[in-house]
Amino acid sequence: SAYAVVRLGPLLQRRIEVASVGLEHPQLRVIRDAQGQWNLTGLAVAGAPTAAAHPPAPSPGGVTFKVGSLRLKDGVVRVIDQGARPPLNVELRAIDVSVRNIAPGEPMDLDASAAVSASSAALRLRGRLTLPGPQAPGAIEQAQLTIERLPLETIVPPRGPAELALRGV
Repeated sequence: SAYAVVRLGPLLQRRIEVASVGLEHPQLRVIRDAQGQWNLTGLAVAGAPTAAAHPPAPSPGGVTFKVGSLRLKDGVVRVIDQGARPPLNVELRAIDVSVRNIAPGEPMDLDASAAVSASSAALRLRGRLTLPGPQAPGAIEQAQLTIERLPLETIVPPRGPAELALRGV
């Protein structure tokens, strides 16, 4: 299910202010075929680097927007990579996301968590993001990613001993 609460008063001043947006139990399946094509390729056009690098200048008296909070509850994302050998099938479940103060060029707070596949692994991401706007290129700051109890075989296909390599700093 989905809901949105829009404030009507700001519309009179050419501002779109959404108090809150919520999605409950959303599901997304992402597939990469054997030729390396992702089924979400067409969606990437909106966020293409050339469009983000040169955002259109706001026109005088243009419409602005702001979203007070976005809440996603109990989502599922399945990623199937048919190009990997052996094919990879990963599921993120119990996805909960909370984002506050969403507006171009303004910092917003992000808190997200998920479980990986059938394991007891837990992921958590917290931080502040700034969407690109007319005066700011966008940024990620104060980001913290926590991964607990993640069996590597869940996300890394099994390989022979000769193919294993561990690198780091």
